[in-house]
Amino acid sequence: MGSWPGCFLAALLWLVAHGLIAWLVVKGAPGGWAYAVLGCSLVGWVGLYLWFLVGRIRFLSSVERLSAGQQLGTMLGCAALVPGQIWIFGLDVILIYPLMTVVHGLGLFAHGATYWGRFYLAGAVLLMIGCGLPLVSPFLWPVVHGVALAGVLVWIGVWLHRFDREGNSPGVLSRVVKE
Repeated sequence: MGSWPGCFLAALLWLVAHGLIAWLVVKGAPGGWAYAVLGCSLVGWVGLYLWFLVGRIRFLSSVERLSAGQQLGTMLGCAALVPGQIWIFGLDVILIYPLMTVVHGLGLFAHGATYWGRFYLAGAVLLMIGCGLPLVSPFLWPVVHGVALAGVLVWIGVWLHRFDREGNSPGVLSRVVKE
């Protein structure tokens, strides 16, 4: 089994967490609650990372190992945003979303070199969404972020599942090289 189930679990995690954050913001809950949910989602992401990538490192292909490093960089980039955001803006979690979406976009864009260019487009789309978030109501930012990232994760999971399923088929290497 490859790393593809982690994509589906991460998509679910992202939808639930950012949907909950949007609900907390709309209800006017204290910002600490929203940051607690964000922190839990980042810890959940680390858990998925440890389970699907680090815990199985010797079974991963060289591409998946490189992806693990890129994934770690994206996680650290997102986590690094939190202290500065809280320092500058207090517990207003909404303001982290454009930056966090851009960090995810850059992480996916970097994956483009590893996955035969497929992720360049996904990364560019997330970059544009992150830059475009100020054009919509801030109350929608967590939902837009969560849905966009979950959609990309499901697309990646489907693609990786197909690739993993065909991994033992004759002619796969020639298809991969041509794609």
